Amino acid sequence: MLLQDLCRRSLPWDEEMNNNEANRWSRWTSQLQCLGDLKIRRSLVPPDFGEVSSYQLHHFADANQTGYAAVAAQLDCKIRSELDLVLCDSVFWTDSMSVLKYIRNLSARYQTFVNNRVSLMLDLRDITAWRYVNTSANPADLASRGLDVESLLESLLWLTGPEFMCQEQDSWPALPDDVKQAELNGDLEVKQSAPIFSMVVPEPILVEKIAAKFSS
Repeated sequence: MLLQDLCRRSLPWDEEMNNNEANRWSRWTSQLQCLGDLKIRRSLVPPDFGEVSSYQLHHFADANQTGYAAVAAQLDCKIRSELDLVLCDSVFWTDSMSVLKYIRNLSARYQTFVNNRVSLMLDLRDITAWRYVNTSANPADLASRGLDVESLLESLLWLTGPEFMCQEQDSWPALPDDVKQAELNGDLEVKQSAPIFSMVVPEPILVEKIAAKFSS
């Protein structure tokens, strides 16, 4: 993110950063050694879990002006090709109601960037695989906005996922009503249809042709 800010200012590579930028860089590098305290269990199944009846993949995605986390549908295909497990259908979570409306509104025509990605998402996975999660419960939001190391080490959301993942599926977040309706009024990514008007001129009958040619 610091590099993004410097590039936006078009600073030459050999120009020194100002004090604020240098302090940001120093804080970031000084925290890197704390990553040595980060420990994640290799096993995906907790001890004494018992017999596994099924496996699911859950993907959390988020994007903003600063960055984006996960490439959900493509990432799912990659992971499935690498895991030696019999997997159930995957679930994709996003806090973007616009994205959820895009993939549910099949009648709208989108700008090229959005159209290509919506098409890819629907080619790879069914509409029903995409679900809504509130921003506060979306681990990917931490990645897209940025997180310092100390906060990362204390973040249960990032390390273990949202609490609802430990509950029955009936307790998972439901789709908001406006997402179900998939209305996109005023959305800039939707191509506007230009009205075309045509005028049909009927062929004049013989008497009208004669009347127009002769004065008496």
